Amino acid sequence: MLPTVQLLLSPGRNIGPIARALGKSIVPLALLTFGLTTRAAAQCKVLDLQAPHWQLLFGDEFKKPKLNDTLWSRSPGSLPAQGGRYAGWGSEYFPQPGDEDYDERLLTITPGADSADASAVGVLHLTALPLPVADSIETGANYKFDVVEMPRYVKYKSAIIRSTRDSPAYGAYIMRARLPLAIEYQAWATFWLWSCTTEIDILDGAAGNRPGKISYLANAIDNVTLTTTGPTEEGCLAGPFAYPELVDYTPGTRKNAAYHKRSRRQPGFARNQSQFDAGFNTYALVWTPQKVVFYFNEIAFLSVPRSKVRTMPKWNTLIASLQMMPRASMEKSFTMDIDYIRVYQTNILKPDGKTPNYEAIVCE
Repeated sequence: MLPTVQLLLSPGRNIGPIARALGKSIVPLALLTFGLTTRAAAQCKVLDLQAPHWQLLFGDEFKKPKLNDTLWSRSPGSLPAQGGRYAGWGSEYFPQPGDEDYDERLLTITPGADSADASAVGVLHLTALPLPVADSIETGANYKFDVVEMPRYVKYKSAIIRSTRDSPAYGAYIMRARLPLAIEYQAWATFWLWSCTTEIDILDGAAGNRPGKISYLANAIDNVTLTTTGPTEEGCLAGPFAYPELVDYTPGTRKNAAYHKRSRRQPGFARNQSQFDAGFNTYALVWTPQKVVFYFNEIAFLSVPRSKVRTMPKWNTLIASLQMMPRASMEKSFTMDIDYIRVYQTNILKPDGKTPNYEAIVCE
């Protein structure tokens, strides 16, 4: 397990090998630094989460044999159970411990060193198991491809972890993981933030073992309008912690736009010359009021300014899951291995000496 997350480049250092490792060109930039003054300029091309500039707000190294239920839930949350039982996004669903169809193999932990990579000490395994026979249900709810009134074929049972406590807006989020080998996005590994108004997908599926097309997807998405509406099935419950801008902290709902249709969305692909299943890699995000910056192995590959996607500053839930695409063949199981998940907040403070000052982090 890595004690800190850092990749430091001194000014003038040749980063050609790093660029070649990512399979893309990177303009040489100075060392990423965050000052402890009221304003800190940063290049944001290289991720550095060392103290004293950042502090760990939340994290799990998965070194115990059982999932920490005080940190994580295995439920997909408010996602409706489609067809009465299949709560999921793709061709998977997430049975819960105690359910008749739950399988202990769906979520396991290796508390010691990984058999293939000794640097990973404590590994969470999320596994998707094929069903004996695919089941279909007539629903288009939460279907990623906007397929309406078409059968959704459920082929796998799988696993998900969702943070039990929401995190405040802004900060740095990182996961070190080894993804399952999957052609054309069959296995849909994810790591993302959800606050109803905004969804930030740090990892939203990866395609492997196709020459020249080995990549993974990241997104910044605004899913709802700014108008507060009455309660509807499409609305997102808004309490005083989730939406403090509501008048007098009055709970209400916000109406969803059609998923990924009218939403403001900025996607990006990180391409790599090696397969994501060959070893552990880091998938990270730095979120500030000005923009969100996505990182693969501590090197930035996508920056989304607020002018493109607002990314509303709400408390958010952190989710990691192994979903399955509709094209998954049901011929085998898939496993996503997670070394650690960490959330950081900045140590740069506003004049009150208490509030994190994310406005001071300027990505130039």
